Amino acid sequence: MMRSAIEALLYVVGEEGLTIAQLSALLNAPQEAVQAEIGALQTAYEDGDRGIHLVSLGAHIALVTKPELAPVVSRLAHVPRRMPLSQAAIETLAVIIAKQPITRVEIEHLRGVGCEKALRKLLDKQLIEEAGRMDVIGRPVLYRTTQALLRHLHIASLDDLPSWEQLEHADDD
Repeated sequence: MMRSAIEALLYVVGEEGLTIAQLSALLNAPQEAVQAEIGALQTAYEDGDRGIHLVSLGAHIALVTKPELAPVVSRLAHVPRRMPLSQAAIETLAVIIAKQPITRVEIEHLRGVGCEKALRKLLDKQLIEEAGRMDVIGRPVLYRTTQALLRHLHIASLDDLPSWEQLEHADDD
């Protein structure tokens, strides 16, 4: 049971992996027992004709595809490799989610810093899109989220997220 739970946790977390301590806490098991199960999993993956294996990435253990299968796997994925969002991009995205449609100037006013680079990254990743232009002098671009963002967050609608007002008053509770 523990071995399959470790495998499931490593599968779900992806290439970031988990440390022995994190696995131990998640499984409520001693670190020595977790380490032994990881050793058994590594042996099972090495001995069998499997497409995946366990790797150590510093202190983290990750479940990854075998490098020799890259040509086959790359046929499936025609998208660029996932790159994590920066803190600035995450903050910018949060503001857009809460206040959309919104202009760059409004985002910068709320965040207190520039956001051009973050907006470019979010546009490149197709997490946001232009939603037209505001009918004022200069006609600034309005930004909104995309369906790709909803798929990425595994939600059906932005209504599933807390509102800006709920977030502002979260500290009051």
